[in-house]
Amino acid sequence: MAGFKTHIATSTVVGLGYGSAMYALFDVPIETCLVSSGLCSVAGILPDIDSESGQTVREITGFAAAVVPLLLLDQLRAYGVNHDEIILAGGSLYIIMRFGLASLINRITVHRGMWHSIPAALAVGLAASWLCDCPVPFLRFMKVIAVVLGFMTHLVLDEIYSFEFSRGRPRIKKSLGTALKFWNPNSLVSNMVAYGALIALSVFAWNDPMLRGGPESPIHTFAREAVDEVLGENDQVNSPSSETFPASTRRNERRRIGH
Repeated sequence: MAGFKTHIATSTVVGLGYGSAMYALFDVPIETCLVSSGLCSVAGILPDIDSESGQTVREITGFAAAVVPLLLLDQLRAYGVNHDEIILAGGSLYIIMRFGLASLINRITVHRGMWHSIPAALAVGLAASWLCDCPVPFLRFMKVIAVVLGFMTHLVLDEIYSFEFSRGRPRIKKSLGTALKFWNPNSLVSNMVAYGALIALSVFAWNDPMLRGGPESPIHTFAREAVDEVLGENDQVNSPSSETFPASTRRNERRRIGH
């Protein structure tokens, strides 16, 4: 199977390509593209959280413990949490994820179990949709796609490494089909847990007014404006106030919102 360095290198390359494409095609702020590239890179090693190697689990949970509190800053502020409470929440979350989560994962997961599956990739994407809060829906979806893309890159790479050549002859390993799967035939409990988490996160996302395009969501997205520019239909911007802005002004405003 592919090693840790191979996975992180591949997902990083894919993430950089993804971020570059979004910047070139949709004029997304460069800082958002870099964050999305980084999320794709990190997501490329998430499936190995069920690895039998304790060092790998500690590396992943340690990094996640440092990044997740940062992603939750806007969420905590939206709930009216003050500065000191944010520090306490971030510190507590770091300790729980860094030590408690790693121990729990070692107890309940089996390598190449349901954590190495397509439902797990979708569940991680739905979790990222809550963590990566953003007032512009398109930018939020961009980060979610980056996470799913990085996770899927790992699974695809594992399947590719199920083929090898021995003495000039192709050989298929027993691990073929254990990464890109929807069902684990060896454990009904793990299937129930995986799909239960996926359903719960789906319900949570469905009731999120931002993801459903509620009244507080911005009308326009980067994607729509970028397509309009390509088609030459950007003479006017259909904003609620029906004002017309120069292209440079619209771009600066989008960067301000995205930031």
